[in-house]
Amino acid sequence: MFETLFHDARHAWRGLAGAPGFSVVAVATIALGIGVNTGIFSLFNAIALRELPVPNADELVTINQRVTGVERGSNNFSEFSTAEYEAYRDGSETLSGIAGYGRYWTAALGPELRQVVVSTPVTCDYFAVLQRQPTLGTGFGARNCDSPTESAVTVITHDLWVDRFNSDPQILGRTLTLNGSVFTVIGVAPENFAGVDIERVSLFVPVSAQPLLRRDRDYFGDPSIGWLGLVGRRAPGASIAQVRAELEVVAGQLDREQPGRETTVTISRATPLSAMQMRSGFLSVSPLLMAPFALVLLVACMNVANLLLARSETRMREIAIKLSLGATRAHLIRELMAESVSIALAGGALGTLLSVWVFQVLLTFAQSSLPADLQVVRVDSALDVRVLGYAFGVSLVTGLAFGLTPALRATKPDLRTTIERDSAGAGRYTRGRLQRILVGAQVAFSMVLVVTTALLVRGLYVAQTVDFGFDYRDVKVASFDLGAFGYDAERAAAFQRQVVERARALPGIEAVAQAAMTPLEPSSNSLRYRLPEQSEYQPIDTNAVSANYFSLLGIPIVRGRTFSAAEVANPNTTTALIVTQSTAQRLWPNQDPLGQRLVFAGRDGDRTVEIVGIAADRQVVRIGETDTSYVYWPAVPPTQVGMQLVMRGASDVSAAQRAVGDIVQSIDPALGVKVIRLEENFEFWRNLSRLSVGLAFALGALALTLAAIGIFGVMSTVVGRRIREIGIRLALGASKTDIVRLVLGKSMLPVVIGAVLGCAACVGVARLLGALLYGVSALDPLALGGALLLVLSIGGLITLAPARRALRVEPMATLRYE
Repeated sequence: MFETLFHDARHAWRGLAGAPGFSVVAVATIALGIGVNTGIFSLFNAIALRELPVPNADELVTINQRVTGVERGSNNFSEFSTAEYEAYRDGSETLSGIAGYGRYWTAALGPELRQVVVSTPVTCDYFAVLQRQPTLGTGFGARNCDSPTESAVTVITHDLWVDRFNSDPQILGRTLTLNGSVFTVIGVAPENFAGVDIERVSLFVPVSAQPLLRRDRDYFGDPSIGWLGLVGRRAPGASIAQVRAELEVVAGQLDREQPGRETTVTISRATPLSAMQMRSGFLSVSPLLMAPFALVLLVACMNVANLLLARSETRMREIAIKLSLGATRAHLIRELMAESVSIALAGGALGTLLSVWVFQVLLTFAQSSLPADLQVVRVDSALDVRVLGYAFGVSLVTGLAFGLTPALRATKPDLRTTIERDSAGAGRYTRGRLQRILVGAQVAFSMVLVVTTALLVRGLYVAQTVDFGFDYRDVKVASFDLGAFGYDAERAAAFQRQVVERARALPGIEAVAQAAMTPLEPSSNSLRYRLPEQSEYQPIDTNAVSANYFSLLGIPIVRGRTFSAAEVANPNTTTALIVTQSTAQRLWPNQDPLGQRLVFAGRDGDRTVEIVGIAADRQVVRIGETDTSYVYWPAVPPTQVGMQLVMRGASDVSAAQRAVGDIVQSIDPALGVKVIRLEENFEFWRNLSRLSVGLAFALGALALTLAAIGIFGVMSTVVGRRIREIGIRLALGASKTDIVRLVLGKSMLPVVIGAVLGCAACVGVARLLGALLYGVSALDPLALGGALLLVLSIGGLITLAPARRALRVEPMATLRYE
């Protein structure tokens, strides 16, 4: 068998070497299709499949749990409380160790280094379980996690040591101020090690130091808050099934201690995306992310299939003679399939090499387009065995897919007719029917990507030019992380009151307001509510603002009033609420919303509020949306910990930063402040749109180029087969206009059909892009019409070359053909 395969492969390579033009075009086409798919898979592999960069990574497992039936803390971002971690750690024998790591918190690194870094609390066996001990200094010992007085220590990453401390060899023992607390550096982590998740960490602290790092809440000591992710190392000989069975016993014990609690334990191989919620979310959207790349590969396959069909037309006489001399059809199919698989493997190898550096460039561009707080994600898309295996598998399947139909058609000729037809040079237009179908399919798939690009471009244009409905000019936003510095509601209210009073007195400042969320901020806040007569709660976006917030931004109160001074100063309960016009219409159609009541769920029980005002609909949640369900609370003292300062004034950002910074430093020297222009909120959405447009444009242009090559190849073949017919028509008196009309009519028919079908398919696809279109309809006529015109124009231009070839036919020379 291997000898036969080797013989077929050698024969295929010899045949391809004899047709270098065909071979180069086919290999390059497949290389583009497989290259982009291998590149996107390498990113998927780096995020969700690749093992952690630690020794013996195959022994590591991620432990997740899902708890129902009991009340958990509202900040349940991870899976395990400190007490639960200790229960699983002490109750496991199939794991040689279990390490916990907390949420990734930003920390103000100062006062000597004013910057924000990402930190994570970890258990004291973290480095031991991962087998990545610091290269300089030591990791955490038991005393660091057991004694609060010994927990103010940190291990910094190699990148932070190099970038911010210039590889200072005397770094050990140096003190750093994190969110106002002093930590001592006791170690430097190994190079290229920044934790076990995709987020790049700058420093590690013991879990017992969490109250020092974030003083707004004691995650470490609260048994009801799940805040730790767990990673364990399997003991020698222990399987994942054994680990799961053992930890389920521990989970059962925890359930018995809390009546009503039900725990589901999940054990999986450790990867950079191990958190259950993030992993399930990423895996659910990954098919949508990879679908456009698959479309490009489909277009490439159809293109090469067309090339093979055209090549088989020139070899019909050769194949017929071989069959007449006794060659079996199976043997010829195997030879032809060897050619197609060889093309695919060569294209796959070339495409994989291209994807290595192309996608590194794309990844760098994508990360630079994201906001600064999202640029901490680290992705290593380098080649590994899994990526190479994927590339080989896709190449093999691709070669079989685009080569099978041409091979079957080429080896089933009418021998006598084929030999006589080829001898006479006759041609039948019907033989190109499959090729024209493939051209139509290429155009349809390309049309999907082109329309997607057109819609995204329209969305980007709207995002750049849209009127948001509020006055953001000369508006600055100042924010402080009071919770991290241990401010409670009373202390925060006093601090905010002083800052507001002093900011109003600054030169050039016209007005000062407060808001928990500023318009079009990337993050959001929501609460659960219900109507008094209902029992089920629903989520709704919320914001806490001061009474003059609406006048500062020019958002009119169309009915009712804004908040009163008494409502804003109320330290106990909130009874007033302002809703947007769309919210009022949605909740109370054909009724007067003023005086209506809503019930909100809270940790301390339900709270009933009364609607006192209706604010105009504005684009405050995302660009292009004005009908979002949205409500405004008064900025009462309990909300002051998270308030931001909204200031209107003609001063530039640098001057505002210095002025507000001086005010904050005079009140609390440990605090920092960040001042931005309100327009910077818009850049998140615009950058996301630019990134989407760039990716869609690249894929659409690639697919359209491949389709254009396919159209040109098929039409050239069709004209070549009809040279004799065209000569006869010219000899019988047909004009050159008639010939051009004949060629263009036959050439453009599959293009037009494919473009129309592609537009129909785009209607469904475009609806998936709603989050990126920013006020543009999925049926936007300008985008659909422009994409259709572009594809038809390119199709028409591509067919001009074969048409011109037909015009150069000499009737007498054609009649003497063969």
